[in-house]
Amino acid sequence: MKTIDKILQRMKREGDVTAKALAQELRLTTMGVRQHLQGLEESGLVDFHDVKVKVGRPTRHWRLTAQGHNQFTDRHGDLIIQMLDSVEDLFGASGLEKVINQREQQTFEQYQQALAKCENLKEKLELLTTLREQEATWLSCFTMSKATCWLKTTALFATQPNVAHHCANQN
Repeated sequence: MKTIDKILQRMKREGDVTAKALAQELRLTTMGVRQHLQGLEESGLVDFHDVKVKVGRPTRHWRLTAQGHNQFTDRHGDLIIQMLDSVEDLFGASGLEKVINQREQQTFEQYQQALAKCENLKEKLELLTTLREQEATWLSCFTMSKATCWLKTTALFATQPNVAHHCANQN
């Protein structure tokens, strides 16, 4: 495997890393790793941020960009579908429905707790958007017609917590 591929895989697996740490892991010189990182940066696959330390210069931490993450195949959706199929095969449609309802209830409770700390509608919408982006699954599961419903639900959910099933009843 090429060194740049090892660097990208390491960042994908473990996140931000310094050139020094990469050099130690890959048994290369720090200068050699920096040259690879600069090439990856020029390609738009990585970027960096500097972290202040108590004494001395800030430490440069390298990370994958969105383009860098896109270099990897994302099969999470396939895995989830296979798992849901297995749940349905083992426990039937009612078992699958129980799993989905449990997940929905847990999410609903987490959102309620998080939103309780917000003081106004704008804060609630911003927080809810952040929570949904962190889950990174919501919109990809819906058709465009349901995306509009999602936006309405987001607004309703932020102000009235009892609308969790709003989209399920819309067609």
